[in-house]
Amino acid sequence: MSPSRKKPVHRFAHEAMATVFEIFVAGREESYAGQAARAAFGEIDRIECLFSRFDPSSETSRIGRLKTGETLPIGLETAEILGLAAFVQAETAGAFDINFRAGSAPFRNRSILPAPPLSGIIRIDRAG
Repeated sequence: MSPSRKKPVHRFAHEAMATVFEIFVAGREESYAGQAARAAFGEIDRIECLFSRFDPSSETSRIGRLKTGETLPIGLETAEILGLAAFVQAETAGAFDINFRAGSAPFRNRSILPAPPLSGIIRIDRAG
């Protein structure tokens, strides 16, 4: 193909997670590029449904509503994210804290001890 004949670039946009995601696909038919973009946007929407703290049915929201001592079965992806968060929290000596809002103003109550590290409260039950 000569340099003067550039392949078309197809642009697709999708709003999710309070932002706009864009996908650019070059060198493919528009219908094929659109299918690929829709699949990617579908995965973004699926992840948002799992982790959005603004969706009351998400695993993140349900975890946030747990009372002390309560448990909740969660999916593997959520367990992996919480495990990664626990690792980063330990590696940064607490500088990264997934539960930062619980200890920050206006949520701070000095009579309450800081939240325990995630590694101390996550339990994986492989039998269930």
